[in-house]
This record gives sequence, C-alpha cells and structure tokens, in this order.
Amino acid sequence: MRSNSRGFTLVEVMVGMAVFMIGMLGITALQLSSTRSGAFSANLSEATALAVAKIEELNRLSYNDTGGCPNDANHNCGGSGVPHVIHGSLKDRDLDGTTTTADGPALDHVDDAADHWLANQGRNQAFTIFWNVAVNVPPLTDSKTINVIVRWRARNELRSINVKTIRAQ
Repeated sequence: MRSNSRGFTLVEVMVGMAVFMIGMLGITALQLSSTRSGAFSANLSEATALAVAKIEELNRLSYNDTGGCPNDANHNCGGSGVPHVIHGSLKDRDLDGTTTTADGPALDHVDDAADHWLANQGRNQAFTIFWNVAVNVPPLTDSKTINVIVRWRARNELRSINVKTIRAQ
C-alpha cells in the first residue's frame, strides 16, 4: 500500500537550512559594512564641521591678530597650559609658511610642527584640530593662506581632512 503523506525529507530540510544560513551570513556581512560606513560618515561629517567652524572663527579675527602668547613649543599662553586659540590664531608661529616646497607653502604640518592646535575636540573628544598660516604666498600679496587639518583615529587608522582658505588684508 502506498502512503500519500506530504512533507519534507530530512535531506530537503537540511539543504533548505543551509541555503538560509548562507543568505543570513551575507546579510550579516552587509549589516556590519553598513554600520562601519555609517560611523565613517559620521566622523567625516563631524570633522568637516569642525574644520569649517575653525575657518569661520579665524575669519572673524582681525587680519593682524598676532595675540599676546609667546612662541613656545607647547603653544601655551603665559605658561598656563592652555593652548592659545583666540590670540595668535592668525600668526605663522614658526615662520615656515614663508618656506615653499614643490607643493607650495608648508601648510600641512601637524603635531608640534603645526602653528596652532587644539586636542580633544568634538563628540567624545576624538578630534584634533591643527591650523597653519602662511603670509603672502606667491603670487598673492597682503594675504594669509590658512590650512585647517582635523585628524582622528578610526579602527586604528589615522584619518584627516583639510580645509584651506585665503584671507585678504
């Protein structure tokens, strides 16, 4: 006598589950990639906003703002331990901006070589803002070229964004 039972065999169920699991692995990998891309985009957006805000802050200062801070290696105002950000912000502190390389003036310095810097900025204090100033970059006269560099670390990689502007007297 023949049975008319309907259903799946164990092999069919196992094959179906294997196909389902392969599909789920692909979706999981896609979700992880999407999360990483979202985090990178958020950091890039915040770094850009910090750089633009710094450019706007520097543009509000007087062209001749050289501040009252000493030219010490630690960027401190009067030994206070506070980086000078308002006063001296438009000063080519180390005069390297007048030195031109094959790529133009030396405006890409970071860390202690930068003219000015602010650490621990943005959400979670994850960003460092550097800015360098060059005076009268040829062929311009009566101008200051300002390069703002925002740097952060993501997944053990150093990332940065640069924003440049030219300020006329």
